[in-house]
Amino acid sequence: MNKKYLLYLDILGFSELASEIAAKKGLDQRLVRQRFIGVIEERVSSIEKEGKIIGKKHGESDDWLLVTDSLGKTFNCILELHRHNTLFENYENIPLEIAIGTAEFDIWSK
Repeated sequence: MNKKYLLYLDILGFSELASEIAAKKGLDQRLVRQRFIGVIEERVSSIEKEGKIIGKKHGESDDWLLVTDSLGKTFNCILELHRHNTLFENYENIPLEIAIGTAEFDIWSK
């Protein structure tokens, strides 16, 4: 069995924050929500290309489950995920809920 580190990521206030920004900026809420998801997906893709995660799953909406093989990579991923920019003035950073866990998988697990 191999110990893996699980990183659960969720955008806090996803709909409410998108609604607030849309109202203040005169934008469609769907556009704002898509931007949020796109920004986080971009960060996830970046850390995946760097080999920091060994697995990922995007949930139904605004949540992700990432898998790393070391605690150091887990915290590095958190740092990289927080280095995002929505390009919305005064709302450049999306608040994130992050939880860390561990799991043991056999060699046949995907």
